[in-house]
Amino acid sequence: MSLEEALIEAAEHFAKETLGCGAKLTASTPRKRAWTASVDAIGDKKWSVKAHAPKPVLKQMAKLFLNEESPSDDDLRDLIGEIANLVAGRAKAVASDRGLQFDISPPRFEGKSKPIAKDADINLHFAFADDVFTISASCERQ
Repeated sequence: MSLEEALIEAAEHFAKETLGCGAKLTASTPRKRAWTASVDAIGDKKWSVKAHAPKPVLKQMAKLFLNEESPSDDDLRDLIGEIANLVAGRAKAVASDRGLQFDISPPRFEGKSKPIAKDADINLHFAFADDVFTISASCERQ
């Protein structure tokens, strides 16, 4: 198993199992700028794992995770960081079970950005809450 495979499995697990409400892989891409947070996954290579979600999607996720109808911007920043952390952490557990070890950094809020990283090695888009969120990962080039 490669780290890339573990990241894909972890992103799909987050969408299907953690959200548990019908998030599905889609070819559609987010239509607007997204709140973004990242976590580094460092093993034999360094990957940057990012979660990108438009504010309306994050608000719907806040209802699920925080039982919060009107989350503050601080709550949403923390939430997008936790999503990146959940995906990277799940990938670490999956990879570890298969003999691949790596470390992960704490999540970093990166602000609002384009939801599709053109240089990303992985861009997985998930339909959710009448919009799309993205999990991406980029391997640092040597």
